[in-house]
Amino acid sequence: MRRSFIVLGASLLLHLLAVAGLAQQDRLQGRWEGTAKSFQGERPATVIFKRESDAAYTGTITGLQGPIPFKEIKVEGDQVTANAEVDSPLAGRVLVNYKFVLQGETLKGEGSVEVGGQTYDFTIELKRVSTSTALTEQEERRSTRPLVPQPQQKQSLDYFVGQWAFKWVGRESALGPGGRREGMTTFKLAPGGKTLESHTDGKSEEGSYQESAVIG
Repeated sequence: MRRSFIVLGASLLLHLLAVAGLAQQDRLQGRWEGTAKSFQGERPATVIFKRESDAAYTGTITGLQGPIPFKEIKVEGDQVTANAEVDSPLAGRVLVNYKFVLQGETLKGEGSVEVGGQTYDFTIELKRVSTSTALTEQEERRSTRPLVPQPQQKQSLDYFVGQWAFKWVGRESALGPGGRREGMTTFKLAPGGKTLESHTDGKSEEGSYQESAVIG
């Protein structure tokens, strides 16, 4: 009888230790990997969340650039919101807003960034691959790189001569309709070689259109 009580007590102790271990494992903390998808295509994404206290998290995201530290992380039930600053060649530093839904070992959500008066949206799908919150050696090297946009080499007008395919999403404006646009623009040097003549054949949500311009 005594031996039975000892075995039962040991079993209960092991069960309590297992429950305690699960309780200590944070639902959000760890390394999450997956993809970010936008109208420009798909690219790999990595998110790391680390719990610093009962109500505070820190973290990084790698994808657009990175790894980029999150500026603010809020967790309410299964909802996780965060934001981060990235560098845009067109607008300097811009703010990216993220919204995630936590479902077991998956983290799905969306992001949005506004550049030059246009809002770009993308979706993110991640799975937890580790409870580790450490960066890899490659990520450590990337995190030490300056985020200041690097100087761009100036191009001559000859560089633009030829045909350029385009696809973009615009807002409504006084100059024309917004929505999705795609097509082909042809550039050629004007007589004298100091300006470019451009001709565009495109399609928008309202139908086909043509545009011409002279660019200095």
